[in-house]
Amino acid sequence: MGGTSGQRMGVELTHFNLVANVIQNQSFLQSRIQFGEEVIMTASPLYHVYMMTITMNLAIMLGAANVIVPVF
Repeated sequence: MGGTSGQRMGVELTHFNLVANVIQNQSFLQSRIQFGEEVIMTASPLYHVYMMTITMNLAIMLGAANVIVPVF
């Protein structure tokens, strides 16, 4: 069973996978972002792989400020 209900399951992600995801997102956003001048707001838990990849890791790669909303 998968999804958001039922027994929890985990998938191991490699370092390469996380780096590849960040590079893909950076490539997609390339024409709309400026290195070192971005501010990214994180409004979802960082333990979720999507938020970790899109907000935390992308912010690190871009040299962006990351504003984390503690309650969502």
